[in-house]
Amino acid sequence: MKYFKKLLNTMPKKQWTIIMAGMLTVSYSFGQVGGNVIVSGDYIPEIKKSEKLPINPSVRDTFQTRTIPSVKIEPADLSLYHTPDTLSAARMKNEPLKKLRRLYMKLGFGNYLTPYAQINVNSLRSKTDAYSFGYKYFASFGKQKNVAFPGVQQHELYGNYKHLFKNHTLTLRAGYDYDQNHFYGFRPDSVTETLFPDKKSIRQHFHKVGFDATFANTDMADKQKWLSSTRLAYYWMQDRQKSREHGLSLGTDISKHVKDFFVGARLGMEYFHFKAGGSGAGSGMGFIRFNPYVKAGREKWNVEIGLEVAGAFDSTAKGYIMPVVSGEAKLYKNHVMAFLQAKGGVERNTFDRLRLTNPFIVSSPMLGQTYTP
Repeated sequence: MKYFKKLLNTMPKKQWTIIMAGMLTVSYSFGQVGGNVIVSGDYIPEIKKSEKLPINPSVRDTFQTRTIPSVKIEPADLSLYHTPDTLSAARMKNEPLKKLRRLYMKLGFGNYLTPYAQINVNSLRSKTDAYSFGYKYFASFGKQKNVAFPGVQQHELYGNYKHLFKNHTLTLRAGYDYDQNHFYGFRPDSVTETLFPDKKSIRQHFHKVGFDATFANTDMADKQKWLSSTRLAYYWMQDRQKSREHGLSLGTDISKHVKDFFVGARLGMEYFHFKAGGSGAGSGMGFIRFNPYVKAGREKWNVEIGLEVAGAFDSTAKGYIMPVVSGEAKLYKNHVMAFLQAKGGVERNTFDRLRLTNPFIVSSPMLGQTYTP
């Protein structure tokens, strides 16, 4: 207030008059506004936002970084094949495979002047083929007092071949046997020298040639297929007195897995023809066999139950019916096992089978069938 009074005292009267006149003019102008007011245009009241400091002030940085994302689109096609890593071959440390040899030879000599020899030539390991050829020799030249010469000789020449197909196996065998013996069961001092002059007069020998072929399908993994095995065999034999015999056999075994069993049947045919030395005509006979069966088994046991029906045809025809029951079981691992068999059979007493049982048989035996109910 003091400042205002001082200002009035120092200001000239002329200036003061001008200021007062201006203030009165302004006051009059405002007083005139109190009349009618014309508003042209819409009026929208608006309150502008005011900038206020935040509660927690911060410094705004003008420098900004922007991360550009990396987007990778996978292909629509997916590979369904997988190529595993190559593994090295497994090796057995404690049980390595033995090295095979192509040649095997065995020689020996025993008491009573008994030599022995065996030679075998075979193939090495192969995925599809295996073969072997061999020769065996056994003899005895021992003598006994007051008895004729009892020496014997046995020669055997054989060959085997096997070929593995994808699902089948072919097996071939062939061989030749020569057996020699002497009828030594008498005392030379009880007979005349003209009746038995030397060893050749009491000698007997047998020649036999035979072969067989087997074609089998034993693919146990495929339970939808039939398992089959077919065998064809033939032999011819003759002794020193010209007695000879032919034998032919053909058989097949077919089976199929049905649930937990194997159901199958064996069908076979056999024919034998024998002619004694010095006789005019020989005689023949045949067999027909049919054997249906059922097999079942597990890891520790298996059993087979069936029935064999056979017909024999020579001078007369005759039929046979025989049961076939067999089984086995492991009672304690592989150390204690039990076996059971109840089986009938019928077979031809051929000249070949009889001379293997008794090499001193006569050259013209009476042949027939042996039937076991």
